[in-house]
Amino acid sequence: MKAGQRNGGANDVTEERNLHEAHHDITEQESALEQLKAAEEKYRMVVENASEAIAVSQDGQVKFWNRQLCALTGFADAAIAGLEFADFVHPDDLTEVMQHYRRRLSGEETSAQYNIRLLTHHGEAKWVIVHSVQIDWEGRPASLVMLTDITERKLAEIDLERVRNSLAEAQRIAHMGSWEWGIVTGELTWSDEVYRIFGLLPQSCDPTYTMFMEAVHPDDRSTVEQAVSAALAGTVAGYAINHRVVRPDGTERVVHERGEVLREDGHPVTMIGTVQDVTTIALLRHEADVQRDALARVNRTTSMEKLAGSIAHELNQPLTGILSNAQAGEMMIERDLCSCDEMKTVISEIVSDAKRAGDVIRNLRDIYRKQDGELVPVDVVALVQDTVSMLHSEFVLQEVNLDIQLPDGATVVKGNRVQLQQVLLNLLSNAVEAMQGLEQAARHLTISVETVADVAAVAVADRGAGIGADRLPGIFEPLATWKPGGTGMGLAISASIIKAHGGRMWAEDRSEGGARVGFRIPLKGAGDDV
Repeated sequence: MKAGQRNGGANDVTEERNLHEAHHDITEQESALEQLKAAEEKYRMVVENASEAIAVSQDGQVKFWNRQLCALTGFADAAIAGLEFADFVHPDDLTEVMQHYRRRLSGEETSAQYNIRLLTHHGEAKWVIVHSVQIDWEGRPASLVMLTDITERKLAEIDLERVRNSLAEAQRIAHMGSWEWGIVTGELTWSDEVYRIFGLLPQSCDPTYTMFMEAVHPDDRSTVEQAVSAALAGTVAGYAINHRVVRPDGTERVVHERGEVLREDGHPVTMIGTVQDVTTIALLRHEADVQRDALARVNRTTSMEKLAGSIAHELNQPLTGILSNAQAGEMMIERDLCSCDEMKTVISEIVSDAKRAGDVIRNLRDIYRKQDGELVPVDVVALVQDTVSMLHSEFVLQEVNLDIQLPDGATVVKGNRVQLQQVLLNLLSNAVEAMQGLEQAARHLTISVETVADVAAVAVADRGAGIGADRLPGIFEPLATWKPGGTGMGLAISASIIKAHGGRMWAEDRSEGGARVGFRIPLKGAGDDV
């Protein structure tokens, strides 16, 4: 009995223990359920009060959502119930959404972030950022999805990309690329077209300033370095130069490069600029210069041949007479056959022939002074405008920047329109030729007309090398020239024409560089009957 009593007591203890453990398990389960419900309530509270559109998706189906999702998609609460998350997704983006869904099911990812387009109730596409996190919902796996509307930003990015593509295409067509150099960081960036100009595949390498300088033709490197240094030092705002580059295959290209420095607190921090392939333009310009020089040589040769022939023809007879009489006198002296009267006759004939030669020379000079045709009223303003129009293609070809300064109203003189235009054409041609060696930005030509008292003054100013103080006094004399290959007749003839119009020509070197050449002629008087 005692033993049985002992056994019975042990069983009671065991049952009591099992009951306690069962109660404990039930208590833990209830506690877990309470915690789960509390967690779900927290999720619901977060979803309902969030400023972003949020949905809970379980097995692809929308289980819970907030009013912001309705506002974003345009669906009413009743319409969203029972929809799958994929029903909101743009067809072109559905594949990406399903890939993330499968990775979540396989355990490859528990959270994800990506951009897609949603389709609203009205069929409008909106760009959103999807933030997806795996959670437990009602005891089962689910996805908490937050949607951020980025439609405006995305459309702006698309527009920006479109602009960038248009710019890249424009650069490709114009053979002009852009670059930016971080002076502090040393970072250099090129647009795609810069790579192409330098004979490289776009974005095939990270450019550096050293790499750029190595591509510059050895004979042009000092010019480029000086231009960059001057811009960095602040002695100039920027630079615009032409130089050659050597591509990896050994071919050479001529480029026009511009650079400008951006500063902070007076210190250079960034340099931006462009580079344009002007090889074709340079070749065409060179060919045009060659043809123009050849034509000028032909014209000079023809003119000089005519002038020389005319002079030779006119002077041949008196010079022959002088020579014959001098030889006759010499022979008479050698043979002691001359008398004073005979020698006087010989000398008289020599003097006569010499005078004839002088008359020939004076007559030749008068050719340039002779004014054919009747003098008529000439509007100098209209004359300038017409002459500029005649030379328009030349100005474009030579990339000359024109500044025309004309007075209000007409400026009428009494003269020969053709001859005055000949003078103005000569001055403009000289000015353009004087600036051929300058950069395009420096080729600035100014044409001015003004009236002072009863005189009309016309001036042409360039920014070339100037004339020189030693040449200025005789610049209008025949055969005087400061241009290589010049005949020295253009300004002399022009001066003769202006003198015949009762005016005079003048020339001066400009303090800022270049020369100014012009003429002054009287205005048409009120009493002139022309």
